[in-house]
Amino acid sequence: MNRQKLFLILISAFLLTGCSTKQSSTESRKIPQENTEAASNYYNKTIDGKNIVENRKSEIILSVKKNPKPGDVMSTVYVKADGDTIWSSDYTRLNDELDIGLTPVEIDGRNYLCEYCADIARGEGSYHYEIFSFDGSGKKIVYKKQSLDFSIGQMDKKIIGATIDEMRDYAKTIDGYLSGSIPIVYIDDDGIHYYPDTSYESCNFYKLCRYLTYTPSTSIEKNLSKIYSR
Repeated sequence: MNRQKLFLILISAFLLTGCSTKQSSTESRKIPQENTEAASNYYNKTIDGKNIVENRKSEIILSVKKNPKPGDVMSTVYVKADGDTIWSSDYTRLNDELDIGLTPVEIDGRNYLCEYCADIARGEGSYHYEIFSFDGSGKKIVYKKQSLDFSIGQMDKKIIGATIDEMRDYAKTIDGYLSGSIPIVYIDDDGIHYYPDTSYESCNFYKLCRYLTYTPSTSIEKNLSKIYSR
């Protein structure tokens, strides 16, 4: 299966083998604080939407479930425009194979959300990010997205399907967008982290180097050189 298609599946439904997000119909969903019966099971944090919805007052609501049980949705991010929920996405950590995050970013004076993913499992790798905002009607507008899919040789551990230039371009591009940002939610090997106690970690291929038993360095170039010199 194409790795980009696999990523899209991961972010659209719960799977037993990875972290996932799930975009759902916003018409029937209510933020827990708006439902008194469920309010005691969640805590909610409001984050300035910074006009990510065109010509409308916007805000982001991070809703986190207290003491989640296995199979529960651990957190949901809602985007509201003039008080109406126009978008939502669930974030749950099911294992440590996939890192995923959602963070606000500013590009050329405009505000966006960026959802990003790094997945390496069973010799297959997939990196993906999507930067988006919303028009006045609440329609999602994609500013930019990029994917990088590859395999790792079982015996020689060589990278197949992505060149060193493609790896370098991906890492430097996403680092340029996300450097200094504070994610709303971020899932990694250590668990699930929530705003404001989060920070973006440079995409210097730490996960890839660790998978190949290399010691991560602070340089993208050094990491890539080690990987591609095999």
